[in-house]
Amino acid sequence: MGCTNRRLIGIAWLLLVVSLANAAEPQALLDGRWRTVGMAALGRIMPDDFVRERVSEMEIGGGKLRLYSDGKLVEEDDLTIDATKSPMTYQRKVVFEGRVSVQNGAFEFDDKGRLRMGNRLDPGDPPPKTLNIRETDDLAVHTYERVPKDQPFPTPRAPRQEPPAAPQTPPTPPSEPPPAKNEKLRTWSSADGKFSVEAEFLSQLGNNVKLRKKADGVEITVPLDKLSAPDRDWLKNRSGR
Repeated sequence: MGCTNRRLIGIAWLLLVVSLANAAEPQALLDGRWRTVGMAALGRIMPDDFVRERVSEMEIGGGKLRLYSDGKLVEEDDLTIDATKSPMTYQRKVVFEGRVSVQNGAFEFDDKGRLRMGNRLDPGDPPPKTLNIRETDDLAVHTYERVPKDQPFPTPRAPRQEPPAAPQTPPTPPSEPPPAKNEKLRTWSSADGKFSVEAEFLSQLGNNVKLRKKADGVEITVPLDKLSAPDRDWLKNRSGR
């Protein structure tokens, strides 16, 4: 009887060791660096630029999941993996702005040896039973390919420099048109050349000419024969228009 019990205990230990070895083998396959090659969410494939601008590589090992963007570590989370299930499930503790949230997800390898990592979009939801995004609407799946251990991380890209803005030239205010020339305003001279005044022609009535002086606006009446010959010619040409 004692021999039988010892035999049963031995078999149980053997099964436990085999089980742990089988579980450790797929988990060990997850360790290492993985490069992002695609992402699908909400039933559609995301553009490559959208994916790689956010996370270019992932690293798994030592109970940690690290995310890199262009070779720069941007996030490090605690990671617990259960490799006894199919697909393998994980629990990831994400710390953001001092708050901790738990994300449950699953790992599986596709037929090309690439790693697929899927999780529900809402934190705290249970891990998905399948990574088929057509069967689960609220599912995000990242696809990674393994990176050789000796391959260096990519050099971070320099931040994009925006071209300097062209100097803003204030708009030129519209120029005001020059004031219209008053053809009636001229310099009048006396017939003997001893007197002159700048005045505006108002009217001519018979032999009298009515003017308004520019200096003070006073209206004056001047006999026609008292004006110079050029002034009389000007009046004559004007009346002939």
